[in-house]
Amino acid sequence: MRRGFQQAIEIGNGFGPIKFGSTTADVEIVFGSPDEEELFDETQMAASWCYKLLKLRVGFYDVCGNGLRVISFLTGNKSATLWVGDSSHRIAKM
Repeated sequence: MRRGFQQAIEIGNGFGPIKFGSTTADVEIVFGSPDEEELFDETQMAASWCYKLLKLRVGFYDVCGNGLRVISFLTGNKSATLWVGDSSHRIAKM
């Protein structure tokens, strides 16, 4: 699992090196295998991966049959920041 990157969610961009629209393989390359994986229904069109050490949950959805893609990030990490645009537009320190 990759460590040492700034935990910042950037609107329209992503979380650290993982961008909105990334595949499950992209996420696994950066963060490794999830500690927990949840599929939301039998169609396997939605999933959630949990990384306990990072206090991070990554949400995926299969848009138009193109495979699961990142659609959301949820973090409980107190050092995480929500950004819009460049650094002058910081929204909140979690």
